[in-house]
Amino acid sequence: MKETKRLVALLLAVVMVLAMTAYGIGSAEASAPEASKYGGRLRIINGGSMSTTSGFPLASGTIENLANYPAIERLCNYDLEGNVVPWLAKEVNIDKENLTIQIILNEGITFSDGEPFNAQTVADVWKITKDNGFTSYLPSVESWEVKSEYEIDVKLSAWSYNLDGNLLVNGGAMFSPKLFNEVGAENMYTNIVGTGPFIMTEYKVGQILSFDRNPNYWAKDADGNQLPYLDGIDIILPADSVSGCNMLRSGDGDCMINMSAMDYSNLKNEGFVPYGENAVMNAGLTGIFFASGNADEDISNVLVRKAFCHAIDTQGIVDATSYGASQLTNQLAVVGSKEYNPDVVGYEYNTEKAAELLKEAGFEPGQCEVTLSYFGNDDTFIIMQANLEAAGFKVVMDKFENAVYGSKILVNGDNLDPYTSTCFWVAPTTADSWFRYFSDAPSTMVKNCLDLKEAGVVDIYNTVRFGTDDAQQKQAMMDLQSKCVDELCLFMPLMTTPSLVLGNDYVMDSGLNAVTIAQWTPATAWLNNK
Repeated sequence: MKETKRLVALLLAVVMVLAMTAYGIGSAEASAPEASKYGGRLRIINGGSMSTTSGFPLASGTIENLANYPAIERLCNYDLEGNVVPWLAKEVNIDKENLTIQIILNEGITFSDGEPFNAQTVADVWKITKDNGFTSYLPSVESWEVKSEYEIDVKLSAWSYNLDGNLLVNGGAMFSPKLFNEVGAENMYTNIVGTGPFIMTEYKVGQILSFDRNPNYWAKDADGNQLPYLDGIDIILPADSVSGCNMLRSGDGDCMINMSAMDYSNLKNEGFVPYGENAVMNAGLTGIFFASGNADEDISNVLVRKAFCHAIDTQGIVDATSYGASQLTNQLAVVGSKEYNPDVVGYEYNTEKAAELLKEAGFEPGQCEVTLSYFGNDDTFIIMQANLEAAGFKVVMDKFENAVYGSKILVNGDNLDPYTSTCFWVAPTTADSWFRYFSDAPSTMVKNCLDLKEAGVVDIYNTVRFGTDDAQQKQAMMDLQSKCVDELCLFMPLMTTPSLVLGNDYVMDSGLNAVTIAQWTPATAWLNNK
């Protein structure tokens, strides 16, 4: 059945308010802003490193992309549920059967250098993107054609999950092609020009990145008031995380991004407020996957894997190791996300149940051997060892150096046969990244528990990844989570950890950490401390 999806920004002002409500700390107001809502500079402290500079839109770093949002806007953004919604684009028509996307742009928008934003601009930006090797931003794009001043059509070679997000959000960052042609890629980091609410005014390497209000910004709020509200934004780059935390404490910054779980916990206990703790696309996930290149190994028995999961005190591990920054999970998804299946049962901590399953699998206490392969995270694995031994497992601790772990465990399962272990990993929580686990050629050791194709896992995931019917795709996501966790027990998720952002409660409607750590809403941010 042919399915055409139409994404439309009905009224820019209304879309703006709906997009910003519940972002950051405060919520958007329906009435016209008071004079006090305007003015001030938002000071964001970056607690970690920036691998490049301010984040030229082709930069892949998360923090680098967050840093360019004041100046650079996207064709589309993600809403609070992770759906793609138009922004610079007024309307997007997606025909999955015929593999076409029609993009109709908002009119009358200009870059801060005065150059017009139109369909030719989009074509030029995508050509620069492609020429500079960022083909992942143009997934399955076969060609594009400028149809009119404000329409560009895209022809695809195939459809895949979140292709619209990868193309229109990640690949939809619109910078000035004119500037690129004048200064070249090597100078774009310090010369950001976009259509956004702020204009880049200063960048001092390792110190500060500053933006001032764009007086000619195109968007208004719901009541017709000119955006943005702030006079400017400063992204502060301290020498180290200790300096960054102290700057927040001393009042030299308003909020802080990119920090450790320990710093997050300490600052939270001191009264600073977390931003966007429930962001549906922001969390990283850690847990255990089971690896065996030998079907006769103990861990290859599904009853043993289920016993393993019941034996682990996951809440105890979270409490002991994450400083309160993480939450339990039983699947590869965050509560509230499109991928989350509320019907997944998972494996509650139950030592007696674990022992019963080992006995059902034919093992007496101390007979079933499992190897814990890991680097770092000593506290986590010490707890696991005690949990497993209490349930009747024989545990072998196998600690590696980081580089050795990566090459031995994660790179190529074929060279590990008959090596067997349970391995610590960091996993994706969005379906477009699950290919590392469930595709025809997964890159992790999950594939060595059993034949994923024979078990039906690959076919279900292919429906998720390449399906063109939204309802079938959604059901496949639910089926995949249930099958891999409750039926096959291919892995044991432990905890999800959102990107860690916190600060003062007077920072309003910033959008920081509400959906992804990179996407936020500087146009509607304001400071309620005047």
